[in-house]
Amino acid sequence: MRGMGSTGDRRDTSKTAVPGGPEGIHDTPGMPGMMGRMREIVETFREKGATSPEKALSMEELGLPPMFRMMMQSPMGQSGIFNEVDGKYYISEERLNNM
Repeated sequence: MRGMGSTGDRRDTSKTAVPGGPEGIHDTPGMPGMMGRMREIVETFREKGATSPEKALSMEELGLPPMFRMMMQSPMGQSGIFNEVDGKYYISEERLNNM
């Protein structure tokens, strides 16, 4: 049948909102692990209050893994959701909601 995978299942290739996740973050087929990790990181920023330049925290204070620094160089890091000021990080809720 047209639109069916080799196993006969119908696959939706559209983006879907992540249940219980921040508004604006969507799972993409084949990448649910990355989006799940991003949701966790966003929640960490929120829980620790790092939501403005004045409240920015270091990677250590946020408990972020070293790979976060590499992620900041990726398109996701360049999206403006995660921001750095004087070696400390915060999230932009506005950018997050506009994704």
